Amino acid sequence: LTMDKLLEALRRAASGKAPGPDRLPADLLKALSEDAQRDYLQSLLDSTLGPGWEQASPDDYSFTDSNQWPNVFMLVHIALLVKPGAPLDVLNARRPIGLACRPVILTQVAVEPALAMLVDAFVGDSQFAFKAGHTTHMPVSIILSLMSRAHSTKTPLLSLIHI
Repeated sequence: LTMDKLLEALRRAASGKAPGPDRLPADLLKALSEDAQRDYLQSLLDSTLGPGWEQASPDDYSFTDSNQWPNVFMLVHIALLVKPGAPLDVLNARRPIGLACRPVILTQVAVEPALAMLVDAFVGDSQFAFKAGHTTHMPVSIILSLMSRAHSTKTPLLSLIHI
């Protein structure tokens, strides 16, 4: 995690998106000069990760205990968005989204490429989620099709699955 990666993540941040609990939209931060962006990110990350975070090694942060995570990383607002064309009085017509604070989003974007390489190296080809070039669409479609067939034919679902 470097300042340059965080600044690049800020430059790539989508415009017009809702802010998180910190109420800072990306558009506001993108409108600042690069020096002001650096100052903001430096003070923010110094206060959350501690001074010297750029020189820290992975061993300096063992985030296995949830009490060690900075508070800003633990705060997410959940909002329910109504699906297009769905009736307002049906609960499953909504999908939840999590709105995180801007430093969390920028950190995620900055470290994602390195994490993706690690996941690819350690996750087998039979894993679909979290694997580059793999999607869960087909496996989920197959399961839904089998569930529908089991329901319509009154056949136990497990008898339709051949492993």
